[in-house]
Amino acid sequence: MSAAADLRALKLQADAVPATALPVRVGIVEFVRPNPNEPVLDATTHALVEAFGRDNVHVAYYSLFGLEEAVRKGEVDIFIASAGFYIRMTPWGVRSLATVVSRNYPNPNGNDGTLMLVRRDRKDLVSLEDLRGKRLATSTPYAFTGLQVPNREIYAAGYDPDDFFKHIRFLGDDDKMIGAFDLLEDGEVDTAFFRLCLFEALEKKSPERAARFRVINEQTEPGEACRRSTRLYPSWTAGSTPSADPRISRLVTRVLLQMPPAGESGLYWGVATNYSEVDALFRDLRLGPYAYLRSWTIRRLFDEYGTYVGFVGLFVCGLLLHVMRTSRLVQIRTAELAQALEREKHLKHEAQAANDRLSRIEKASAVGQLSTIFAHEMRQPLGAISLYAFGLKKRVDAGQYDENVFAKTLAKLVDQAARASQIVERVRTYAKAGAIKTTALDLTEAVKRAIDNLRVTGRAQAHIAFEPPQNSVSVTFDALDLELVILNLVKNALDAVKPLAEAGRVTIRILNNGAREAVLEIADNGLPLSEEGFAALSALRPSQKSEGLGLGLAIVRSILERHSGRLTFSRCETGGLIVCVYLPLAGGDADRDGVEQSKA
Repeated sequence: MSAAADLRALKLQADAVPATALPVRVGIVEFVRPNPNEPVLDATTHALVEAFGRDNVHVAYYSLFGLEEAVRKGEVDIFIASAGFYIRMTPWGVRSLATVVSRNYPNPNGNDGTLMLVRRDRKDLVSLEDLRGKRLATSTPYAFTGLQVPNREIYAAGYDPDDFFKHIRFLGDDDKMIGAFDLLEDGEVDTAFFRLCLFEALEKKSPERAARFRVINEQTEPGEACRRSTRLYPSWTAGSTPSADPRISRLVTRVLLQMPPAGESGLYWGVATNYSEVDALFRDLRLGPYAYLRSWTIRRLFDEYGTYVGFVGLFVCGLLLHVMRTSRLVQIRTAELAQALEREKHLKHEAQAANDRLSRIEKASAVGQLSTIFAHEMRQPLGAISLYAFGLKKRVDAGQYDENVFAKTLAKLVDQAARASQIVERVRTYAKAGAIKTTALDLTEAVKRAIDNLRVTGRAQAHIAFEPPQNSVSVTFDALDLELVILNLVKNALDAVKPLAEAGRVTIRILNNGAREAVLEIADNGLPLSEEGFAALSALRPSQKSEGLGLGLAIVRSILERHSGRLTFSRCETGGLIVCVYLPLAGGDADRDGVEQSKA
C-alpha cells in the first residue's frame, strides 16, 4: 500500500468525525535559509492535507515572538519550531509530538548544533578563548542554534556570553546568513555562527571558497556527516498546544511518524525522549523558563539560595531554642556539679582498683605465655638428652666401651644441655623484657642443624629433601630463635605427612625474593587441607593435634615478629602445604638499625 493510501486510511479512522469537524491550524516559525530541514516542511504539509483534507489544514508562518503569542492565545493547534522554542513554551502546556531526524543524524535527542567559522588566515584565532572581544555575525538575538547554543559553549568555557563579543551583527532570518561568508572574507567580522551542515553545502557548491575558512572549537566525532563546534541538541520539534483537540494531536502524531523520508538527507519524524540538554542550556544562560534568574526576585532567591535560606532559618530557630535551653541548663548544671565532683572521686577510686586488677591479669598472662614457650621448646633438647643417655646406658649394659663413641655422645649431651640452658635463659630474658641480640647467621647451616636434631630424636621419619642454595645466605637473627622457628615448621610438615608413611616427603628450599629478604620455603605432600583447616592456619589459631600444646605456630609468629620477619601459607594443587618464612638478610635495613633489637 502506498504512503498516500496509508494517509487516506488514517483520514477514515478519525473516530468517525467528519473531516470538516477537525480543522488543523499549523504554525511554523520563520527560519534561516538554506536549512537542511526545510524539505520536511513541504512533505509534512502534504501529509496533513492527505489526512485531514485540503480545506481543513491551515498553515501560517510566524516570527519567533509571533508564534509564541499565537500559542498563548490558542490560535494554533500544532507548531513546528526549534527544540529551544518548545522548551520555552512548556510552561504554557505545550507537548512534543515528534522531532526531525535524518539519515546522517538518526538520534532524535541529538541532531542539531552550530558551527563557528573564522577566516583561515587569521592565525590569532585558534581557540574559543581567542574570540573574546571580537566581532560576530549571526542571524537573530533569539535564534536557538544561531546564538543560544554557541553561547552555552562560551558559558562552559568560563565566560559571560552577554559580555563576550565586542560587537554582534544580526543579519536576520530567511537567506540573509549567506552574507556572513562575505563579511568574514572582507574582514568586517571576525567569526560567524552557522547552523549544522550549512558549511558542507558551501563546500559542495564552492570548495575553493570554503577552503578560505576554518572551524573553531571543533567537536565533530569520527564519521560524523557535518562539522560542528557545539554539542548536539534535538532538532525541529512538532508540538501540540493546549487548545488542540486531543483527536487532532493523536492523528497528527500518527501522520508524522508514518511519513516516508523526504529530501536528499532522508528527513523524517522521530520521537525525542530527552530534552534535558535544552533545559540545561536555558538554565545556564538564564533564558526562557529561567529568565527570572537575571533579576533579584523572591523566586530567584529561593531557587538559587533556598538551601542556604533554609539553613539560616533553622540556625536562627536553633539559636532561640538554645538560648531558652541554656537558662534552664545553667540551673541543672549547677545542681549537678556538686554531684559530679563527688562521683569523680568515686570513679578515681574504682579506676585505680581496675588498673590494679588489669596489672595482675597481665602478669598472669605473661607467666602463662612464658610457661607455654618453655614447655613447648624444652621437649626437643630433653628428648635428645634422653635418647643419648639411653644409648650410652645400652652400651654400658652390653659392655661396649668405645672411647670415641662415648666422647662424641657425651659432647652431644653437653650440646643439648647447653641448648636447654639457652632456652631457660631465653625465657628469663622474655620475662625481663630484655633486648634480643641478633647476629649474621648462615641460613643453610641452621637448616642442616635442625634436620640433624630431628633425625637424632627420631622425628624425621619421612624423607626430607633439602636443596641448599649455590651461594651462602646470611640472615640477621638470634641463633636459638632461628633454630626454634625451623624446628617447629619442619616438625609440623613431618606430622602432616605421617599418614602417607614412606610416601611422605618434605622439601626445604632457600630463596631470595629480591626485597632484602631471604625466603625459607618448607613444602610437604600431605593430605589436602579443608577450607576451615586452612583458615585456622592463616588465622594462626591453636591446632587440634593430639600431641603438644598446639601453640607452635603462634610461638613461631611471635619470634618472627620480634625479628622483623613474617610467615605465609599456601596450598599445593596436588595436596599439602607450602610455608614461606621471610627473614631479613644480613646488612638489610633492619640490620643497619643496630645489632640489638628491642623485644616486641
